[in-house]
Amino acid sequence: MKRIRKIANVLMVTVLTILASSQIYAQNFEHQGKGERFDAMCQMLNLTESQQAKMNTLKTDQMKQMLQFSNRLNELKARQQTLTTADKADMKAINANIDEITALKNKMMKQKAKHIQDVRALLTDEQRVIFDSHSQMGERGDGFKNGHKKGNKQGCKGMNREYKEK
Repeated sequence: MKRIRKIANVLMVTVLTILASSQIYAQNFEHQGKGERFDAMCQMLNLTESQQAKMNTLKTDQMKQMLQFSNRLNELKARQQTLTTADKADMKAINANIDEITALKNKMMKQKAKHIQDVRALLTDEQRVIFDSHSQMGERGDGFKNGHKKGNKQGCKGMNREYKEK
């Protein structure tokens, strides 16, 4: 009986260890994949050093702007939660908060559209076609289109290849 219990304990510890390590591996792989997709886009575009510098400036500015929007949106969502769970809900306040949320989301969408156009303006015609044909990358939030929020934080820098001015 003791032997069976000991074997069961060993098996349980083994299974838990495997599960825990697979979770850690999956998280690392997921993060690595996004950076690789961004690097792949940079390689496809074959950006010049000048384009890289401008792209990184745009990315930083976009990230700062979106962070401000995101912080405010989180505040409004928290306020909405407070308003909707009150004992006596104030529909006027709830609706006003909803209006603020939708106005902010509108600003965010317009800023994102502006950022995309700013990025496109840096590209040659050939690069623009490649960028536009891979626009689905940004829709998942891991490419150029949302300020590189979830992509490779270093932009296209650090890639081991030569860049030529066109």
